[in-house]
Amino acid sequence: MTPITSSAPSGWRNSLPKKPLIWSAAVFATLTILAFFGLPPLVKSLLTKRLSATLHRDVSSQKVRINPFTLSVTITGLLIKDRETSEPFVTLSESFLNLESSSALRRSLILKEVRLSDPSIRIVRDQDHSYNFSDLLATDPSKESSPAGTPLFSLNNIQIVNGSVDFRIR
Repeated sequence: MTPITSSAPSGWRNSLPKKPLIWSAAVFATLTILAFFGLPPLVKSLLTKRLSATLHRDVSSQKVRINPFTLSVTITGLLIKDRETSEPFVTLSESFLNLESSSALRRSLILKEVRLSDPSIRIVRDQDHSYNFSDLLATDPSKESSPAGTPLFSLNNIQIVNGSVDFRIR
């Protein structure tokens, strides 16, 4: 029996570009680790600060999870307190957002799934017939945006699981 010989030169394996492959794998692994473990604390901090400033209410969340492979974000234990009291205005045990991968190509925000688990909203009507959310509806004419500056977005597959609304009159 004759031995099978390869027609490739003996050093062909050594000539493969090993360094670029190793560097690519290292960069991919580093970015993945940062996305899974470094990004959630940053998003949690930005979320609570920006929502608190925008809504003029205390906002807190227990945990933020990000999965860069499925382009999803899960926020657990979201709490928005009432403006005048320390009672909760809105609570969510979990909110799940799944971004469509074609969002970047279309230059718009496309969420293919939005799931809100155990949302609870507490609405209070005061003696002057205003509500605890009336300040959120007031518009500032100096901050009116033009239609050209309005971002494009699409929300799909919206699910609300075990929600409740508590209505009170003071």
